Amino acid sequence: MQSSLHTTFSKTGDVEFGDPIIYRGQDVKGHHGGVDALYDYYISVKARAGGRPQRRHIHPADFKTYLPNIVLINIDTLDPLVLRVRLAGTHVSSVYGEITGDLIENLSNTAAIDRINRMSALSIETDQPILCITPGLAPDIKHLIAVAMYAPLYDDAGTPNMIFTAVFVEKLSAEQQIAMMSRS
Repeated sequence: MQSSLHTTFSKTGDVEFGDPIIYRGQDVKGHHGGVDALYDYYISVKARAGGRPQRRHIHPADFKTYLPNIVLINIDTLDPLVLRVRLAGTHVSSVYGEITGDLIENLSNTAAIDRINRMSALSIETDQPILCITPGLAPDIKHLIAVAMYAPLYDDAGTPNMIFTAVFVEKLSAEQQIAMMSRS
């Protein structure tokens, strides 16, 4: 995918998303260059951290290029799963609005709430990164794609306490749209 979306939607309700395509573990790689780089980073951090990476192991200077695409999501409780946005990069905020500090359940887009909760829960359950590729339509853009990787972070006791997330929302070319439709 080549061209990044730099359009601000007046509200997330303006975007209509389709059914996501989901990849787990090593299958996350090969679908988006930014995700590939952040997946490799997460896996290297996970190895250095003995399999349970924590927020303190994540160093933003290591992935400056992708800071606008990063979302850190706190896990307020595991059962039931309650998620809160700790930090949202500028790219994410330009698409979804300022969501830092918000509970995921309070976002205006119910499809996004469900998708974020499901992908976060899956990353916790499987203890591995999850990639969610979701096609969308917006009033000023015929076809777009939301590509998001979710990966668990842990506290000192080994309990998941955060989701390290990378979000890329981009315009789709006609060729990319056809390729995406052939994968589903």
